[in-house]
Amino acid sequence: MSAPEPAPLQHAEVRLARGWVYALAFVEAMLAMLLAVWVARDRSLAPGMAMGWIAGIAALTLLVQTVALFDLDLSPARRWHVLALVMVLPLFVLAIGLTLIMFHSLMLRTMLGA
Repeated sequence: MSAPEPAPLQHAEVRLARGWVYALAFVEAMLAMLLAVWVARDRSLAPGMAMGWIAGIAALTLLVQTVALFDLDLSPARRWHVLALVMVLPLFVLAIGLTLIMFHSLMLRTMLGA
């Protein structure tokens, strides 16, 4: 068990944090959510196209927030963090994709009259 920090604002990770990066990530997330709501409410796109746009907006937001909040760049100190992220993202997409495929075909596999 770690000891309580007497001055949390003096912690090394807190001192290295940049407030404007957090504010920028927050503003980008808000704009992305507004754009996704607009795409969802706009009936001019086909449902598949709307889902594609929303998925793209979500992926862009995930990328921007990951790079901004984790301070990822290609410097020697951070390159292993970037490599770990690049290696995990396809697994994440694959897991979510397989889950969507399983639930999409669940009725066809389990219902007698389908």
